[in-house]
Amino acid sequence: MTRGPGDEGRDEGMGRAEKHAGLWSVHAHQLMTAICERWPGNERTGEAIGDYIVEKLGPPPNHNNAIGSLIGWGVMKGYLVETDKPRVKLQKPTSHSRKTPIYRLVHPRDAISIPRTRRRDRGDQS
Repeated sequence: MTRGPGDEGRDEGMGRAEKHAGLWSVHAHQLMTAICERWPGNERTGEAIGDYIVEKLGPPPNHNNAIGSLIGWGVMKGYLVETDKPRVKLQKPTSHSRKTPIYRLVHPRDAISIPRTRRRDRGDQS
């Protein structure tokens, strides 16, 4: 799959969200790595992972897209792999029942960092 202008804009926005979150983002990346080391093979939505990280670190400062950026980072690093399971509705009222993938957590030593393309068909990495 080739990259287009939408991909570039998305990646730029994720970078801005991380920059505005500052040190919180650094700690969130460390915690995401620790979660994947501790619970490889577990399956969770990005929303559930974000809720856990906010429970541990508090909400991200200065930018409401920092959680989405963090989940995107986890996917790009290969720490979160979309399963073949049907998407589920997000639970937060502000999400307006959008559907989201279920991710399998992958231990960092087993993760395959890939460019932002469709990630579902990567083989078993649990």
